Amino acid sequence: MNKIEEYIDEILVEDNQENAIVGIDRDDIDAFRKGCDTIDGAKIQGTTSSICNALSETFADIVKRNEPNKCEGVILSIKTSETYDLTMEEVSDILDVFTKHNSDVDIIWSLATKSSLQAEDLELILLVGVH
Repeated sequence: MNKIEEYIDEILVEDNQENAIVGIDRDDIDAFRKGCDTIDGAKIQGTTSSICNALSETFADIVKRNEPNKCEGVILSIKTSETYDLTMEEVSDILDVFTKHNSDVDIIWSLATKSSLQAEDLELILLVGVH
């Protein structure tokens, strides 16, 4: 199993457990795959204050690595600690990273808790579909 398949499995396993607030299912993943030729991805961890910069750099690297193909869509799994209440403003800031690069990009996102994360840490799994 390659890294992308591992990321997809991790999203689906964790998002289908009771800890999902907003989930992604197999149909979402299958529809995403049909709309792109290639999927690239990464896992990012950091504090809520640093995650947007890390995400922006990672997304830019993925887009550059796949040039001249165009980014067709994004799946983003956001995981927080069980004790941190992520605000909608913080979620919006995270999602804005993609629209700054491409205002037309389709974004499918999920939000779940993960017991192994510390108070203000986030874990993001980013999948980018290119065509």
